[in-house]
Amino acid sequence: MGVLTDFVVANAKDAQRVGDSLNPSAEFNGLEAKGVTGIELGQLYCVLEGISDRDAILDSFMTEALYQASEYGPWVHEVPQALTEWLALLDEGQLRAAAVEWVKCEELSLDGPCPPEAVEWFLRDLAKLAQQAVDQRKSILLWTSL
Repeated sequence: MGVLTDFVVANAKDAQRVGDSLNPSAEFNGLEAKGVTGIELGQLYCVLEGISDRDAILDSFMTEALYQASEYGPWVHEVPQALTEWLALLDEGQLRAAAVEWVKCEELSLDGPCPPEAVEWFLRDLAKLAQQAVDQRKSILLWTSL
């Protein structure tokens, strides 16, 4: 069983509404991203920042959940603002380069190799979502459920 994941543009104060939603990416302005968790986002942040020693970053990358329905989820986390801002600023060349490096991360290939084109497509959509969040002065919230 995989992890269901949605990214949505919202304020942190909307975490419970996002968490209680059965389909956050449809109910809010969002993006489905099955299997992408805080670990993969931490890896992406390290790729964008050029950080090679990633262990320290990954241990503290995601904050405590803003909302947790039960011990089994769903959970809502706020994507760190630094990553949101990085994503919002990516130009096409930087996006392609980030996708090429991000696809090499072990976490993206746990269920088999992830095609670079799919990673680039997803990253492009996530960057658009980040630009919307920055423009609206909101956050990207990460909804996950088992």
